[in-house]
Amino acid sequence: MRRFMRDEVIALPRPKQSSVRVRLPEERDWAAVRTVVRQHHARTIFSDIPFSDSKFDAIEQQARYPAPNQCLIVAEAKGELVGLAWFSAGEYIIGDGGLMTTTHLIAVDTERCSRFLSAKVFMRLIRGIVLWSDSRKAKHVFIHVTTGTAIKETDRLLRAGGAKCIGGGYVVSVS
Repeated sequence: MRRFMRDEVIALPRPKQSSVRVRLPEERDWAAVRTVVRQHHARTIFSDIPFSDSKFDAIEQQARYPAPNQCLIVAEAKGELVGLAWFSAGEYIIGDGGLMTTTHLIAVDTERCSRFLSAKVFMRLIRGIVLWSDSRKAKHVFIHVTTGTAIKETDRLLRAGGAKCIGGGYVVSVS
């Protein structure tokens, strides 16, 4: 076995660069954002409600020119947009201070992504939300799982990423 000298420089292997890149959206992304959001909607318990292009257009305008407390990030793999997250920061509703981030939507293109890549994209988006939240001095990030699908899998992913369950989303159907 070789012994290393105290002052000897050891070249360590460089960490592998991630196959998923998270960034702010660019002009070329908006058609793909709509496609991923439409696909996400089709997988939810709300898929019986027709997707509204006009409502999406209004949200897109807000996301293109966000207020300082809002952000949309996208994830790409192999040069293709495969996910997005939309979120905003605000104060706790019945307290002063205590800034927190509410995640409005995390959508992953499950048609282009394998289960493994979908999980990786999901976790990279959460990491992006946390980094943005930290830059705003937010104390918490809320992620509401309200799609009605893949709840156990999503719970496992979130817990593996350090999230703690503090309640749940419930729906009562009326007629």
